[in-house]
Amino acid sequence: MVWKGAIIEESLEDKSLLEFVKVVGTVEKEFGGEVVHFNKIELEESKKEEFIQKAMKSVKSGFYAYIVMDKLMYVLYPGRMFKFSRGYPELEKAKMRGELFGISKDQMPYEKFIEEPYYGLD
Repeated sequence: MVWKGAIIEESLEDKSLLEFVKVVGTVEKEFGGEVVHFNKIELEESKKEEFIQKAMKSVKSGFYAYIVMDKLMYVLYPGRMFKFSRGYPELEKAKMRGELFGISKDQMPYEKFIEEPYYGLD
C-alpha cells in the first residue's frame, strides 16, 4: 500500500521534496489569481517519516501538504504535523491551524480527502 496526497508545487520553499515522492499527475488550477500546479503524489510507507520531516521544512506559510492511506491522514504545515481520521479532535485542530495561516475552510476539505485523496484534482 502507498500513501496518496497532494502538494502544490508553488507552495514549496524547496522543490526537491517532489523528487522524494512519485508524482502520478499534475493539475493546473487558478489559486489566488495565479495558476498553480497541484501534484498528485504517491509515497512508500518506508519513506513516510522522512517525507513528513522534509515537508514541514519545505511548505511555505499559508499552505499545506497532505498524505492519506486507509482513512488515516497527515496534514503538514510549516513546522507542524497533524495526524487524524474522520471524527478525531485533531482534524478540527488542523483546520484551526490552517486558519491561522490564512487558509480558508473551503480550501481544507480534509474529510473529503480522507475518503478520496485526490478529491478535486480530476
